[in-house]
Amino acid sequence: TKNSIERLLWYLQNSNSSHIEYEVGLLALSFQEEFGSKAFSSSNAEKLVNGELNVDAEKPNGDSYLLSDLTQANDLFKLKVLARLKDFDVLSKLEPAQLGSIDKEEWERFLRLYSILEL
Repeated sequence: TKNSIERLLWYLQNSNSSHIEYEVGLLALSFQEEFGSKAFSSSNAEKLVNGELNVDAEKPNGDSYLLSDLTQANDLFKLKVLARLKDFDVLSKLEPAQLGSIDKEEWERFLRLYSILEL
């Protein structure tokens, strides 16, 4: 493979692990600049994933969903990813846009994220 992302995608697609969903949650949680700084209750995490902007954060605990720094927006797609601390449950929403032309790097980033989140 050319890089670590390709190795990760190969592993996720070919793994026999019965814990693959947990591993994706752990991956999402590992992408945080300041761990636990963006924690949300279950109901507020659902609201955030569904597009509500004014959602109150909370002090992190085992039931909290933490917003992953995989969350991003660009011309091609919008992505929100949260994972729960106690069991690595993932909440995510990946919304692609319809464009006349697509930047190759953005397309590759979209495919990587889609491959990881749509297991």
